[in-house]
Amino acid sequence: MRCYPHLVSLFFMMAACIISVREYRKEDVLLVKIDSLTATDKNDFFVPDGNPLSTEIPPIKAVADGPQMRTLQISKGDTLNSLLTSESGASRETVEQIISAIRSKIKIGKLKIGQTIVVTYQSATETEPFQLINVEFNVNDQSVLTVARAEDGTYQARLDSLELRPVLRRIDGHINSSFYSTALKLGIPKKIAQDAISGLSYVINFQHGIKNGDAFQILFDEHVDKNGNVVKTGNLRYVALMAGKTCHRIYRFSNNGHVSYYDDQGRSIATGLLQTPLDARKMRITSGFGMRLHPIKGYNKYHKGVDLAAATGTAIKAAGDGVIVRLGYYGEYGNFIKIRHANGYETAYAHMSKYASKLSVGSRVSQNQVIGYVGTTGSSTGPHLHFEVLHKGKNINPMGVRKTQSVQLVGKDLEKFKNTRREIDTHLVSAPSANTIAFLTNTETTQPQTIVG
Repeated sequence: MRCYPHLVSLFFMMAACIISVREYRKEDVLLVKIDSLTATDKNDFFVPDGNPLSTEIPPIKAVADGPQMRTLQISKGDTLNSLLTSESGASRETVEQIISAIRSKIKIGKLKIGQTIVVTYQSATETEPFQLINVEFNVNDQSVLTVARAEDGTYQARLDSLELRPVLRRIDGHINSSFYSTALKLGIPKKIAQDAISGLSYVINFQHGIKNGDAFQILFDEHVDKNGNVVKTGNLRYVALMAGKTCHRIYRFSNNGHVSYYDDQGRSIATGLLQTPLDARKMRITSGFGMRLHPIKGYNKYHKGVDLAAATGTAIKAAGDGVIVRLGYYGEYGNFIKIRHANGYETAYAHMSKYASKLSVGSRVSQNQVIGYVGTTGSSTGPHLHFEVLHKGKNINPMGVRKTQSVQLVGKDLEKFKNTRREIDTHLVSAPSANTIAFLTNTETTQPQTIVG
């Protein structure tokens, strides 16, 4: 019985230890989770001086009791005056001085929604009041404006050349609804998405050749300022699309000043006439080639082409290089253009609302050049393009045009292409994860990489 108090004491000590161990484990698990989050959420958008495509710059950190930085963004309804007054912490008098200095260099009306402004300030201390030290923003993709506080307390503005750093961005995704809408949702710029569609249109029918869930991967150039803000978008460097069990890969290659796109074996993807001379994301096929019930005359009639419905004003592109042999109003066809191509092919475009400027009979056009715009002229029930392909004077199905043999790079040109391909493949695998910057490394790979989704 004399040991009873000691047993009670020992019991509570053991319980306390168990609770401490459990709390320690909880804390340890929490620290692991936090560490994991930090690692996966790292922003790899910054690159250091020296090698423009190597490792990341650590984010700017405020020094204790020293100048600090904030990035402000202009939203709808904001003015530069209201943004600086409400968000920078500066007084109205200070903001007025800054605005006056800015107006001495540029028109403030040039600032756009979404534009970022970096402010540097010194927080108030026991002996010094709050001070707005510096205001900086990009005027355009060539110059940056800086307003700095002088020793006498006034603000002076200056314009400097904007130094941009090249980076490569890789974005992976799976098609949901459409390639174009999915690309935009993932943050791919419109120009890059359109170029990707244009290139893939040579090897894929976007109306029937893809489906939801198909994986794609895109690599493109961007140019960022010293704060990591994207100032302008460059070129599409690579696009891959897994359509069913077939993976289509397209590489950008510049050869003696001529830029084109090639598959992974160095074959040009331009293999003949475009099957659909309209932007694939803006059209739908409403009538195919062959016998059909005529929508106006009400009886079966041979349809010499395909009808592609699209909004009035949608751009119509030449299906291939050639010469315009007919341009003008042509009965039921309305506003009409016919182009003669190589190897006995001709293409015809009907019901246009208008023609592109400076075109006439005899004009030379190149593939993908805009020649006119969708309309409903002539005998038509609504805005669409009637598109025909003729071979040696006979109408053939535009959707079944045989592809001409593609250009195969050889010799020194092929070796140059292989070097370009290896460089792009290196960028693809050097990106630490999908949807991030791809950095240059010394590793080279000769085989295209598997699409990551």
